[in-house]
Amino acid sequence: KGDVAAGAEPHAGRNLVHGSRSMQHGRLCLGAEGGRGRVLWFFVAWAALAALLGCGRKPPQEVIESPATLKLNPGSGYRFADEFHWPREAAGLARGGDGIMRLSARHLSQPALPAPVGTVYRKRVSLPEGTRLWTGFGIVSRSESGTGHGVRFLARLITPDRTVELLSREVREGDPARRAVWTPVPVTLPAVPGECDLELSVELLPNSQPPAADWQPVWVNPMLIAPRDPPRPNVVVILVDALRADRLGCYGGPPDNTPFLDEFARESVVFEDASSQATWTLPSVLSMLTSSYPLLSASLGVSLTLPSEGDQSGDIRPVRVPRSLQEEMQKLGYATVALVDGGFLDPALGLCHGFDQYQSPFGQIHDLSEHLSRLVEKLNKLQGTPVFAFVHTYKVHNYFDRLSEGTDQSPEARREREREAKRILDAMRARKGKLRPADVQRLLDLYVEEIRETDPILRDFVRALLDGPLGDNTAIFVIADHGEAFDEHGQSHHAGIPYRELYHVPLLLRLPHQEYAGRRVDAPVALADLMPTILELAGAQAPPGLVGRSLLSTLEPREESEPRCFLAEARGHVVMARRGTWTYYTWLDQDREELYDLAADPGQTRNLVKRAPSALASARLALARETMRGGRGYRLVVAGPRAEPVTVELSAAKGFAFVALPTLPAGRGVEKEEQQVRATFPAGDDVHVVLFMPRHADDEVTVTARTGKGPVGAERIHLGPRQTSP
Repeated sequence: KGDVAAGAEPHAGRNLVHGSRSMQHGRLCLGAEGGRGRVLWFFVAWAALAALLGCGRKPPQEVIESPATLKLNPGSGYRFADEFHWPREAAGLARGGDGIMRLSARHLSQPALPAPVGTVYRKRVSLPEGTRLWTGFGIVSRSESGTGHGVRFLARLITPDRTVELLSREVREGDPARRAVWTPVPVTLPAVPGECDLELSVELLPNSQPPAADWQPVWVNPMLIAPRDPPRPNVVVILVDALRADRLGCYGGPPDNTPFLDEFARESVVFEDASSQATWTLPSVLSMLTSSYPLLSASLGVSLTLPSEGDQSGDIRPVRVPRSLQEEMQKLGYATVALVDGGFLDPALGLCHGFDQYQSPFGQIHDLSEHLSRLVEKLNKLQGTPVFAFVHTYKVHNYFDRLSEGTDQSPEARREREREAKRILDAMRARKGKLRPADVQRLLDLYVEEIRETDPILRDFVRALLDGPLGDNTAIFVIADHGEAFDEHGQSHHAGIPYRELYHVPLLLRLPHQEYAGRRVDAPVALADLMPTILELAGAQAPPGLVGRSLLSTLEPREESEPRCFLAEARGHVVMARRGTWTYYTWLDQDREELYDLAADPGQTRNLVKRAPSALASARLALARETMRGGRGYRLVVAGPRAEPVTVELSAAKGFAFVALPTLPAGRGVEKEEQQVRATFPAGDDVHVVLFMPRHADDEVTVTARTGKGPVGAERIHLGPRQTSP
């Protein structure tokens, strides 16, 4: 029992190393040059004696066996940490208050079972077919002791006539994959009739030196999960208003900005190319909660008067949402809770429908940490009921409120700061003047400062969720509703044209039990995908008519027949169609188009409308098709093939209709001053004409098709929220 060699200096905190072990021996310092011979002879003598006595290298086992047989029913789960507490005091590690060891990696924690070499956890089980074992494994160490230690983690299923090895992983001291300790490894158990024994054990690798006393192998949150109607996960959506993706370390931003969110990203799926469907809060949130396009909100039954240019204080009428995510979750038996920061999410605007509890501290100065702590207390009381929680904060959004802050509190200094803040705000919101370069930098500094302050608040909130009754069976989304502009493309703030700085948002999804942790998805996705994703997580099918698709479908490789298209809009007068690497912009109130190839021009600085006619035609057609898919538009087809050109004329009684023609600017509007549109198409295949109402309005449009021989067809169409036929 002499102490065993360990050479490195101790480090503060714990080092987590994926899949390795350590024996609980004392610590021996091998001495100077003269001691090498004695040490060598000692090990030779020890090996000879062990061989003579037949001891081998394996230490004696300590079997920790459950007294009761687990009969796991279909649809249920079992966590080892709930039954198997500490078999012995693990060296250097403190006992948890509940008798369960808890490991903390940065800002996250999980229950774990200490597993000194030779320890065997054995559980008598009766399992449904298809049951899976989920477990992480690793090493807790207070010091770096070299690279001589190594262990093997083993999981076996033992029946009366055979032993099935489920998992065998080696881990050695110094393994660089330290964070993999948090990544659970799913193992499907074979079908076994009757009862059998499930064993979790740790053994020392051949030729491995005994480790230091503070080098502790652990099984991280081992669980059995039965198939067929498993426990429905809780779902928490955290929306940080106006958070740009490129300011997060996990999206290529400075790592000092978001240390927690960067760590959270390693436990999550990171969607690298997520797009918002609007550049201000209300239509963006409406899109994600209904999987619809806000531009088509009128034909979806939503009454919405959009704010004027440069101002978000216009008349906002209450929305009427016929089908929402929260209502679908209610039908599935979920408790639906929302904590929002007021403003455009004030309950008076109608998005509260479908939430059992909708808390909006509108108009109040409040502490975000305090409100999130109260929310955790509220959610913890809902034990036994799956939870859908929607959390929204303006903390980052309101960075400009700090423009008037300063250390000099004299009346003159305060008045000067307030005058300067007003000048910058007026310029930022395009009311008066222009931002100076120093103004832009100051705004950006305040913005980043708010992000840095928000990061630890989110850390405490997520940690409280995972450590509470909701536990690891919780899917957590971290998203933004839109980005923020800092004089890119001549825009500041948001609610403007949806260029990349405004539509590109972070989307992190931490799945229950950290499934797919660390995976990064570069396929373009949309916030409208949230509703079908959450419904799939809850075990339900998405209703027809949604424009989004489940994000879970992107987690496995598959062939796409053609690039996906989705839309984004700004205040109802500019529409962006994103298809593959192309972004196409059209103005509904003027004859203007823009086209960019993100692959060659990620900053969207070179308009290719006049230089890429084929891509332009494809983008216009994609917009027309997606418009029809996303709402109750009206599509007419002038059938082909045609041997001669055909002219299509459209006239509107009021001039509100949006018209998409493949050879016209796809957003050409029929305006009041010019209530007619005429386009001539060459001989060829079908001509598609798509019309819909971009605002809450009614109109009648007459469409006439004619050739050189005269009219070939005419149609009068009523468009508006009362339209019932597609």
